[in-house]
Amino acid sequence: MTQIPISTDTGRTDRATELSIRQQNINKSLTAQNNFLHQLNPDVYDLGAIQEPYLDHCHNSHASHHWYTIYHKEHYVTPTKTRLLMLVNKHLATDTWSQVGCGLSDITAVQLQMERGRVLIINTYNEGGQQQGLTGATQTMKARSRDTNVATHAQHMIWLGDFNLHHPMWDKARNAHLFTRENLEKSQSLIDAVTELDLQMVLPKDTPMLRALSSGNYTRPDNVFISSLLTNC
Repeated sequence: MTQIPISTDTGRTDRATELSIRQQNINKSLTAQNNFLHQLNPDVYDLGAIQEPYLDHCHNSHASHHWYTIYHKEHYVTPTKTRLLMLVNKHLATDTWSQVGCGLSDITAVQLQMERGRVLIINTYNEGGQQQGLTGATQTMKARSRDTNVATHAQHMIWLGDFNLHHPMWDKARNAHLFTRENLEKSQSLIDAVTELDLQMVLPKDTPMLRALSSGNYTRPDNVFISSLLTNC
């Protein structure tokens, strides 16, 4: 579970200048999702980002009446491939945010208008083998950075999710057994993308995110990156 409080203006405390996000991989568990919703206080959080959400037999997830449920648009065509969703607080004015279509089932994106400019928030589920979530999110952010209609306004990015990647830059040294050549090569794609997009890792190194059921070992498949201009916020 990750909690991400970001203030884009230290002089004010309203929702135009502060943003609070909570993310978690639910592992398709109804119990875990209900617990997540119980802790997702609408007076505290603006957004909820879920990876591997619970889906019922109709391929619908669960949320409380405080939240808009945002599926990727492909969910309505291939609902069995849904592996993430976002929750948007109904306190946010509807003319200050919009969903951004990415064309992939492993990405859900929302854009918010704040005092410092537009903030693009991308929730990613990246399957370690295929890397479609990583590739798709990178392409989406690069395309928007080149879009002159978007570039005329200050555009910030928050990239979070379950990346399923391991590297000494974020994992504990005791997980050296995960730093295989194959894993490091996959992680390098993420590092290259973050560098090109001028993002910074803001979830501190060695912060454990997952406890393996078999060994009890803690690893770091989840991560959070934000635009360099927001790192002091």
